[in-house]
Amino acid sequence: MKRFDTINVIPFIDVLLVLLALVLVTATFVQHGQIEVRLPEAEAAPATVAERATDLALTRSGGLFLDGTALAEGELDEALARLPPQQPVVFRVDAAAPFAPFARVAAAAQRLGLANFAILTEEAAP
Repeated sequence: MKRFDTINVIPFIDVLLVLLALVLVTATFVQHGQIEVRLPEAEAAPATVAERATDLALTRSGGLFLDGTALAEGELDEALARLPPQQPVVFRVDAAAPFAPFARVAAAAQRLGLANFAILTEEAAP
């Protein structure tokens, strides 16, 4: 019987390269903040965001997104009504967005009794 003095690591490297390729391919599909929103600046302290907060975004063109899903004009009340009253909701509004959609969302949140509602801004430069 032949004795092995070394270990052949080529199959091990092949497996690692395949795993690396899988990680790189799947990592390109995972994106955070797919909805482009440029936050306005404010002098207030930055709010802390809960891990399980519902993300509500208003884009420059007036598009409304709840957790990355686009909402039609009449779907806002229904979508917010499904949330429990203590559910944290983080509202990201583009700095150039029109004010009317923002006012509608804020009024709907107040009407539906969402108590944990925060508006994200960027810290203003000194």
